[in-house]
Amino acid sequence: MVLLQVIAAVYTIVGHDRFNGLFASAFLPPRGNGNTGATASTRAYLKRHKNDLVPFSETFSAATAASRNRILGLNPSKRIHGNASDSLFALRATLLPCWSVANRLTRTDAQALLDQDDLLPSSAYGDRKTLGLKAAEQECGGDLGGNDEDAGVILADDPRLARTYAEFPLASLDVLLDAAVGHLSSGAGAGGSAIQMVDIGSGLGRIVLYSALTRHGRGAGETDTGEESWRVCGIEISSVLHNGALELVDAGMGRELFRSCGGDPGREDERKGDPSFLSKSNKLSFHLGSATEPEGSALLGSADIVFSYSTVFKAKYFDPDVGALLLDAEEWSRPLGEACKPGCVAVTTDRALDPRFGWKLVERIDVPNPDVLGTTGFVHVLETNEQNESEAMGTSQL
Repeated sequence: MVLLQVIAAVYTIVGHDRFNGLFASAFLPPRGNGNTGATASTRAYLKRHKNDLVPFSETFSAATAASRNRILGLNPSKRIHGNASDSLFALRATLLPCWSVANRLTRTDAQALLDQDDLLPSSAYGDRKTLGLKAAEQECGGDLGGNDEDAGVILADDPRLARTYAEFPLASLDVLLDAAVGHLSSGAGAGGSAIQMVDIGSGLGRIVLYSALTRHGRGAGETDTGEESWRVCGIEISSVLHNGALELVDAGMGRELFRSCGGDPGREDERKGDPSFLSKSNKLSFHLGSATEPEGSALLGSADIVFSYSTVFKAKYFDPDVGALLLDAEEWSRPLGEACKPGCVAVTTDRALDPRFGWKLVERIDVPNPDVLGTTGFVHVLETNEQNESEAMGTSQL
């Protein structure tokens, strides 16, 4: 406990980014660059010290572990992250070690990398959906069809449906994020800070990886406007999917797409080891937990843009004034309104946020989505997290 208090004090004094650098240097070894004289990689280091870490495969069944390993092309003997009960893993998850993007990619190249290459190939999408079903079953209980036996009747309001796995089309994501950027407040990214984006329900990290690889400034399309970098964070409640995202980042590090924000002392590339280079690079991180828990709410509090693929999330009713199904107020609109800062831009799909909690709908955009025969994206701006509070408290919807 004393150690954690000391660490928290250091974190408060030096700030998030500098602390991540100190933390990475203190707890993680240098990572090699693939050359024969390179230093040992993080994965090899932790493999040598495997007795100090509990393999996270123990958090779910052997069948799910085997399926997940096959889908992601992973070797179970090369686990690099611990169980959530392990103190080191829990500390890293809470303090969110980050990775920087080595070189920004065009959208076309990034889409090909994620959807056609060996990171998240579209040919294995069905397998990833099955993995997501199994993860939802283990988190919530019951059978959603991830097993061979009959899943029975699944009702539309089944809470497990909100945790099923799906992948939003990246080209459609670009359309919605381009629109969101147009509504950013003047303070977003001001003073050399990064534009902060949070993806709620980040799954295997596909949207986080893509956004970090492609986004820069306030431009739409491939056009840069301004010098702002982006910091993209994924929040995922499933440990199975969260750990899969971490493994994909590790695979990306092996291909020199990403590198630890703490730097790589073993590398000889002075430009990429320069702190000024890292500060200008996009960064990404992942948080395991709920968006409504304290750590998740803290991340939302710093977000300039919040995205959620909310198509299967619970909706209470259709609001004729908004012209859309509204996300459950107590699960989504109220907590997001309380956690996010005024001016935050929230993008949801096929369900809108409740305007009674300060969410002003500013754009409605139809985009392609083959999984559901098309999606409507809703772009909202939080006018204030106190505005309309008395009205919201006094109004009930059946």
